[in-house]
Amino acid sequence: MISLEAPVLAGSRPRAQQILKDLPSDLSQAVVELHCESLIAAAASFADEIVRSILVDRRARRLVVTGVSDEEFVGYLRDRADVHNVADRLQVFS
Repeated sequence: MISLEAPVLAGSRPRAQQILKDLPSDLSQAVVELHCESLIAAAASFADEIVRSILVDRRARRLVVTGVSDEEFVGYLRDRADVHNVADRLQVFS
């Protein structure tokens, strides 16, 4: 499992790219866990970049998002996973 920490404010694609920059280009055998306990606010563009980069481009087996208290962010994640046809590989836990 690969663990990532979401920033307190996640408002852009470049911010998402910053936390993803050290990940391998092929995650096909990996489960990626994004810890959101410190997250206060996030934008749809951040959610899209996370979902697209991890599940579509790098083909992770699963993206597990934990500690989310921002329901709007949960909606963004689920919406973007639906758009990219990877909803079956996204798990979100509060």
